[in-house]
Amino acid sequence: MQRRQFFNFMVLTVLGMAFFTGCGSGFQPGIGGLWGSGGSGGSGASSALTGQVVFVNSSTGRYHLYLTTADGKTVSRLTDGDWHDYRPAFSADGKKIAFASTRDGGDGQLYVMSADGSSPTRLTNGPWSDSGPSFSPDGKKIVFESSRDTGGAPQIYMMNADGSGVARLTTNGALRDFNPVFASDGKVIVFARGEAESAQLHAIRTDGTGLIALTSSAGANKNPSFSPDGRKIVFESSRLGSYQIYQMNTDGSGVKRLTNDAFQDYNPSFSPDGKYIVFMSAQTGGFQLFRMDSDGANTTLLVAAPGNSSDPRWAVK
Repeated sequence: MQRRQFFNFMVLTVLGMAFFTGCGSGFQPGIGGLWGSGGSGGSGASSALTGQVVFVNSSTGRYHLYLTTADGKTVSRLTDGDWHDYRPAFSADGKKIAFASTRDGGDGQLYVMSADGSSPTRLTNGPWSDSGPSFSPDGKKIVFESSRDTGGAPQIYMMNADGSGVARLTTNGALRDFNPVFASDGKVIVFARGEAESAQLHAIRTDGTGLIALTSSAGANKNPSFSPDGRKIVFESSRLGSYQIYQMNTDGSGVKRLTNDAFQDYNPSFSPDGKYIVFMSAQTGGFQLFRMDSDGANTTLLVAAPGNSSDPRWAVK
């Protein structure tokens, strides 16, 4: 099972992306001319954009974390080394980033660092895979997926932000539970349940009660993200064949398709003001980051980079 969960994750979220060899160490600034911006077309004018987007890129030969301004004009590398860093998530105040990493060997474990890439601290430690962290709105809790006592299929767990007080929330051992994210009120967690191409979104209270299904369509529904006002969930779905971005009410009603193209679109995340959504797409051949209005209009290339970019998460502040 060595690294199995890590590789399963990368297959699910970045279809077709390959591993390369490479190494390095320490914080590095942006890669200058190798990176480009798609501009700020349509109503998504750069002057109206705020916050930063953390994401994963494979250009060094390893998956590492990068940070871009919301207009895509400034990019900096946050992590570097002979390992993989992936599945980043901002704390509510934008000061911390939780992420999964293989830096200490074996399957991935969870870490937290300052938003500038400094002071990485290990949160979990065991012979299993931990991934997909998400902070609670008050920053006191982290929800995540783990295979620690499940016999291989990850389940949903919650812990204090310092790694203490781990508690298991889901107990379905037959199917995978993954992609957990806190609702905006901090009382509910939405996650995906099922195998890669048949997963459906579910909701559960933070005490592990009240489990309900939010989707039941054909194909898969994964990678949910709440709007800042807590009224909408944006997610990826293959219900009509290729993966596209959809939006729905928090009870699963009012499903609306936001992207409708010939490519694969994944990993949506709302901006702090709820006006925009960042996501990854294969529109340029490889996977790159794009931005669109929250209604699906005015799609704009956000960051053009060597390698593949994935897992974008917009800082709340």
